[in-house]
Amino acid sequence: MGQNKDNNIEEEVQSLINQYIIDINNSNEQIIIDLSTLIIDDKLTLLQFVQNIGKFLTQDNELMRSKSVLLISLILDKLPSNKLAMKDSFFLMGFLINRLSDNFNEASVGILSLILMNNFKSTEVIADLLSTLKENYDSRQLLAKQRYVAFGILLNLFNKFENFILSNLNNLFIETFIKVSTSEKDPRNLLISFELNYKISTSLDINKYSEELFDNSFCYFPISFKPPPNDPYKITSDELKSALRKILSCNSIFAKDSIPNLTQKLTSSSPLVKADALNNLIACIQNYNVKTVKEYSISLWNAIKFEILHNELSDLQSYEDLIKNYENSSNDEDKIIPLSLKLIEQLTVKVTSNDDGIEEYVTIELIIDELIKNLTAPDAKYSKQSALILASMSSTSIKIFNLTVAKSFPIILLCIKEGVSVPKQRALIINLSFFLYSYTKLSQNHQFPNNLEILKHKDDIFMLLSKSLMSSSKNEVTLRCLAISNLFKLVKMKDFLSYQEANLIVQYFTEVLIDDTNPTTFKEVLEKIVSVSSIEPKLILEITVPQLLALLPDSDSNEIQKEGEISLKVDNHSTVKSKESLLKILSSMVENKEILDVLMIRLLHKLNTLLSNNSSIEYIKYLILTMIEILTKTSKTMENHNQQLEIDNYLKTFLPQFLYLILQNDIFHSKENYGLLEVSSKLAKLIVINTNSSKHQVIVDSLFKIFVYGDSSSSEILLTRPLNYQIKLLEQPSNLVNLFIKLLSAVDKSTTKLPVDIHEYIRDLIKMCQLDVIIHEDYERLGYLQNLCLVIDKYLANTNEEHEFLSLLFNELTEPIELNSTAVLSNKDLKNLEVLAWITKALILKNDSSSDNYREYLIKLLDFNRFSSVSSKLIEVLVSKSEIFNAYKKSVKNSFGLNKKIIFNININLLFKQKFFNDIIPKLIASFNSTPSAILKKNYVATLSLILKYVDDDSIILPHLPTIFPALVSSLYYEPNSESDKTIIKSSLKIILITLKDESSSKKLILENIKRFVPRFLELINSTNDGDIKVYCLQCLMKLPEVVDSATLADFKSGILRNLIPVLDDRKRIVRKIASDCRQIYYDLA
Repeated sequence: MGQNKDNNIEEEVQSLINQYIIDINNSNEQIIIDLSTLIIDDKLTLLQFVQNIGKFLTQDNELMRSKSVLLISLILDKLPSNKLAMKDSFFLMGFLINRLSDNFNEASVGILSLILMNNFKSTEVIADLLSTLKENYDSRQLLAKQRYVAFGILLNLFNKFENFILSNLNNLFIETFIKVSTSEKDPRNLLISFELNYKISTSLDINKYSEELFDNSFCYFPISFKPPPNDPYKITSDELKSALRKILSCNSIFAKDSIPNLTQKLTSSSPLVKADALNNLIACIQNYNVKTVKEYSISLWNAIKFEILHNELSDLQSYEDLIKNYENSSNDEDKIIPLSLKLIEQLTVKVTSNDDGIEEYVTIELIIDELIKNLTAPDAKYSKQSALILASMSSTSIKIFNLTVAKSFPIILLCIKEGVSVPKQRALIINLSFFLYSYTKLSQNHQFPNNLEILKHKDDIFMLLSKSLMSSSKNEVTLRCLAISNLFKLVKMKDFLSYQEANLIVQYFTEVLIDDTNPTTFKEVLEKIVSVSSIEPKLILEITVPQLLALLPDSDSNEIQKEGEISLKVDNHSTVKSKESLLKILSSMVENKEILDVLMIRLLHKLNTLLSNNSSIEYIKYLILTMIEILTKTSKTMENHNQQLEIDNYLKTFLPQFLYLILQNDIFHSKENYGLLEVSSKLAKLIVINTNSSKHQVIVDSLFKIFVYGDSSSSEILLTRPLNYQIKLLEQPSNLVNLFIKLLSAVDKSTTKLPVDIHEYIRDLIKMCQLDVIIHEDYERLGYLQNLCLVIDKYLANTNEEHEFLSLLFNELTEPIELNSTAVLSNKDLKNLEVLAWITKALILKNDSSSDNYREYLIKLLDFNRFSSVSSKLIEVLVSKSEIFNAYKKSVKNSFGLNKKIIFNININLLFKQKFFNDIIPKLIASFNSTPSAILKKNYVATLSLILKYVDDDSIILPHLPTIFPALVSSLYYEPNSESDKTIIKSSLKIILITLKDESSSKKLILENIKRFVPRFLELINSTNDGDIKVYCLQCLMKLPEVVDSATLADFKSGILRNLIPVLDDRKRIVRKIASDCRQIYYDLA
């Protein structure tokens, strides 16, 4: 039975081999899999397989011989790396080596597979393999992928037998590599060739072959490879350059060839070649031994100095500019100087190191002595270049810095005593700035000694820069800006200035900020003051802030308080200091909490003064907006640094005073000034938002005492002292409800509860909303409605008891309303519907299950003519944005102890809009398509337009485009006479524009409707005075050619060009600009 089984397998094997050999297409992959599976499953030994294929190996037919060798190789490639025994791998390796002369391609695949086998450890065949490979390899006869196998053989041999090769086959391996790698051009093969060359050059004895190995790689310099499209290997030019650089710099023995050849390449007219040569030279200096670099140091210096000294640097004003250009520029020309300086730095480090036991400064002193001759006049031909080189060298170590400064500064600063012209002054400051940069760079990693050479010249530097700023004409903008920039560098320089000297510089900056009217100088000094505020806030708080605040007028004057000068309020482009610009300057300086704390208190005191002097609402409002801006800015800055702004102390130092000013001054309560109360409420809210949640219950309790019960006698956390009147929001309507709800919306919902019965409170709020006296006061009424919405969202639990309460409220609000009546809606009905909408909003926001009845009722109103004037606006309430529903997050630890951010101030499902849109849009479109009533159709479209304008994410709209598009196109034909119709048209145009931007869904829709909306676009552009509608129509026309083919648009081209002519004279510049661009697009249309 076993005999028959063996015979069957042998017959199967023979059959598979015969099929493979006879198959002229070499495409039967399944045969290889079947045969290798038999071996893997131990149903067939490798010896049996070779015996079965033996007759084909000795055939006179060359094709049969090569296919049989290839089949063996391919089978080996499929076997697991642990499958072969050592004797099998030894036998097969010998067999395949013998086949290299006859079947090189086929045998090499199997040889590589054998080398990768775990049990291939037969070092005795390596010499034979290398000799045979060297003798039979002919790159001209092989394809790139076949040459790749040869490189793979050498690389894996080296990785596996490096020590054996070094001891026994050093020369043979190198000679074989040189034979295989010579004339290689394929990028993938070159990467392996370079890797092998590097391994050989760093691990083997290459004394005899150094020139050949160098030539073998340097022949590819410079590499100008550009990857072909769809390159499967994704090899880049930078990869090849990096690999080549690694070889050239890996062994000091290459120096005799690499340094002369690379320095010669610096004479190339190509910036790309120069930059590549410099990068290679830098790598060589970094990696060659000290003795070798010292040997070539003078020749390197002579080659590199030419690159810098003869380069035009007239525009260069700082070392930082050079680095910035190098990092950001894609132009190789911009990289030559930075790379040259980097080379000089590396050369300085190497020749002064004592790695060879000798600390030598002779070469460096020679270079310094050569360069300082160019420094006698700051504007001399090579002065700037020489200073740049010296500064670059001095940035390498404190010892070199001291040596360079000691030799060069007496010459550089000599002209100060003689007096210099403005051009020379500018040149001198630029030259000095290079050394200031070197000082800053060194300070990052070194502790400076007390005898630093530059400190001996500090007074001269300080005097030069101070004089250039404070004693020069304001017309010398470049000089003054250079002085500002470098004085700031002095402030930044570690252990350079005393506090008094830094203080004096900030005083200079502040004077320039106030006095200088040049926009460029103003921008420069403001930028530096802002930077100082982030590193030395104390300086800004002591000097700049008090002086700027002192300029702010104490009353509603449009003049700053500066003796002898009156600066009127001007536009944003001017630097003349109006009170608005001063506040903006102060705001820009807030870079940390230290400045924030001081400035908030100082501005609060200024607010008190303004109120006492009956200043204008605009001035007071701008001051409060400034406080909001600096508070928000600081919070975001800290958040960017993974910190959270906490200002609990403001509950004592700021908020009670601020709220007292608001509540005690009638200007905030006036119905005409609700904008002032609104911004004040927003500031109060931001303060509470950024306090610890543990304080919030006390805030809530105090809020209800003051605003609901009229008791301000014991509310120190919110008021500095009692009010001289009572606030009772549930008894007498008041605008102050808006301040109340802003503060209530800021507290943590999880750590607070209402100090009242919530059902009673909700009913009381509803009663206030239903008062006749409130219906004509929009801001007041909105405050009570938002209060109702906020309380339900934040404090009404999602329980059966509360659902019953909500159901009762629903019935009470809707039962009096007759849906089918033809009577005009009463004020009572309107108020009930409004209350219903805001309750619905609260429930939708938190995805409360009670929201269904409320939402469906409001949607149902759209079907009745009686409600056409209000139904769409009621739906809009559900998705409209409101300050009190802005979500704020704080960090809390989860169950794993990791920080996560959660919304703490309101209950909100972040996907509530998406859920609502997905629910209502199909219903609106279905009703639009089914109703014959023109009034109702317009009502559905109006509702659609109103809710779509609140969509923040286009992806919410895109799935609905096919259904809503026809309705949107229809809405374009409303006449833009009323604001509501204009809103509908704008919203529709915005959605059409979104459609045009989404190519996946737009083409079919656009083509189906193009004959309807293109003529309408042109009508609207020429008939309406609304600039937004014109802009949207023009933008739609401009996007059309990106979606629709030219042949389709040809029918509209002449009409578009003709109808856009009048628009070129439109009164709005933006409309004229877009119309001109649009006409150009259609002119160019083929």
